[in-house]
Amino acid sequence: MVAKVKKTLERKIYYRIKRAKVSTFIPSDFADFSDRDQVLRVLRKLIQKNIIIRVGQGVYTRA
Repeated sequence: MVAKVKKTLERKIYYRIKRAKVSTFIPSDFADFSDRDQVLRVLRKLIQKNIIIRVGQGVYTRA
């Protein structure tokens, strides 16, 4: 039996950023995953890990 890997919200957002053809994102791009507060929390984590950069109010881009 194969164990199912738990997909965290952070992993889902990271994967979408990594696979996207565009390099600029806004929080509503991830609204289908969770509510705005949780998405913003994950985006802050990704900024700390130098995966994305905040370029304006509510605008993020790949690092």
